Amino acid sequence: MKRMKMTAKVFAMVAALALVSTSATWADYADCREAMRDKLWERAFDACYAEALRAEKGEGNKAAWNRVAWLYKEGKGTARDYVESVKWSRKAADAGSGRAMSSLGYMYGKGWGVSEDKEAELNWYKKSAETGYFRGQYNYGITLVVRAVRGSG
Repeated sequence: MKRMKMTAKVFAMVAALALVSTSATWADYADCREAMRDKLWERAFDACYAEALRAEKGEGNKAAWNRVAWLYKEGKGTARDYVESVKWSRKAADAGSGRAMSSLGYMYGKGWGVSEDKEAELNWYKKSAETGYFRGQYNYGITLVVRAVRGSG
């Protein structure tokens, strides 16, 4: 009987720790989103970056990768760094984010953080469009039209 009570206490402690750990993770991502909404850029960068690092370990929200990429690209809360933006966008794209794929297309098209590569630009826009992401669809379509009009595609 005593062993059963001890097992129940241990189970309750483990469950409580798991709940606290999970809610802390979501609270951090909520802080990331809230700070971005309120344009508190330094707080947003800190919260989003911390969440992105947790996501690399499989513990956080992978959507933070897109947010960190955007913050680096725009220089909000941190120094503008296109190479870092590409790095985080690629992580999100590899996880299936149409938004990140579209962003990578843009970066390749501009040569920001990567060598300018018009074929990579089009390929990333196409991948983004295939996920159903509306901006990816738009960017893919516009890029095809512009190339057709200019005679380069």
